[in-house]
Amino acid sequence: MKNKLLTALILAFAITSVSPVASAATKNYVDMEIAVLVNARKIKSDVRPKNVNGQTLVELRSIVKSLGAKLELQGKVITIAKGDRIVQLTIGEKKATVNGREVPLMLPANVEKGRTLVPMRFVSEALGEEVVWDHVNRYVWIGHKNVPKLEDAVEAVEIKPFLKYFKGTDSELVLFNRTTQKQHTKVCVIKEMDFPVSIDGEIYYRMDLATTATGYVYTRASTNDNTGTMGTSTYLLQTGQPLKLRGEAAGMREKHGDITLHYNLIASRVDKSRYQIKDWEKLRITNIEYLGILLHSDSAGALPQLGNLS
Repeated sequence: MKNKLLTALILAFAITSVSPVASAATKNYVDMEIAVLVNARKIKSDVRPKNVNGQTLVELRSIVKSLGAKLELQGKVITIAKGDRIVQLTIGEKKATVNGREVPLMLPANVEKGRTLVPMRFVSEALGEEVVWDHVNRYVWIGHKNVPKLEDAVEAVEIKPFLKYFKGTDSELVLFNRTTQKQHTKVCVIKEMDFPVSIDGEIYYRMDLATTATGYVYTRASTNDNTGTMGTSTYLLQTGQPLKLRGEAAGMREKHGDITLHYNLIASRVDKSRYQIKDWEKLRITNIEYLGILLHSDSAGALPQLGNLS
């Protein structure tokens, strides 16, 4: 299941499906696909990165194109040119040459779905770019890591088509602009490919679904901020249902170096007392049309956030 998150008054992101496979970076269960970023932007490819015997393999052509290099294929021989660098490698062989100098490969280049996969470290050796493996976010960072501001990455649109989802008194917490004393009029729809983005000075690296060993399902946000004890709240939107607030489960928060993981419940007992929903425990991520992030600022990049989960 692929999902999206909305902002500006709505922020949109993609949430991956829950899987009973534990990530090495967290005590909870979460299944996250590896993503490649060139200069802090995700790149599109027909083939996802994958891990083989502890080595991360990435699709070569899309990275080469994003770095402004040229790639030519003749038979099994691949030639890459960038500036004064000439790189050659042969599919199936565990070596390459950079300006005539032989460079060993941990794994041979191979072809999958018509695309060539190579060890990610080869990009650094071949094209002179810094490559960093982010095990918490499962990101391969290539080049600089200057994450753009939300307002620079996503264009705001009119909020009117989304107002039908904002029902109940708690909607005012999201819709009301404390600075202008008026209702917000714009929203930025953030797609999975738009992550990571900086919202009001805080970097949101990614958002996923996670489940505990006891079966509770949470949204999990990965950020560079260690928010105070109250944490960051989210809210859930459904047609014909009241807006449902979700506070962060602060006791579950995890700190991994400069990265903080925040957890917010999907189905919560609070819905029974606050919204008079008797079958609150039946709520599933598939029932939710939009998920939002409740921020406490009215700056350009930190208007109310939410996401399309269809």
